[in-house]
Amino acid sequence: MKMLGEFTGVENRPERNVHVEISEMGLSSAIAEPQTQILPESVKRYELAESHENGGSIWDLRIVTSSGAISFYRTKSKFDLALLLDELDGTIGERERVIATANV
Repeated sequence: MKMLGEFTGVENRPERNVHVEISEMGLSSAIAEPQTQILPESVKRYELAESHENGGSIWDLRIVTSSGAISFYRTKSKFDLALLLDELDGTIGERERVIATANV
């Protein structure tokens, strides 16, 4: 199973158990598949999918770019996901969001 991100606190910005970089220069996540630096101008939309594993919900954030889709982040927490989306919107501007449900 792919590692899950987890919100761990706030000092100057949201903190997580995995490294996530969100800047005007690029986006990256230690748990992204494939591992790549994403240029903000290439981001077309976000795809959010809920799956069910071991009796709980898992939220996946995929970033769709002009070159394809990247599985960027995975978490059990809707709050963590909402904070991440707020960080993305605040840093690179708002993008379309598509919500899908996948039962795994």
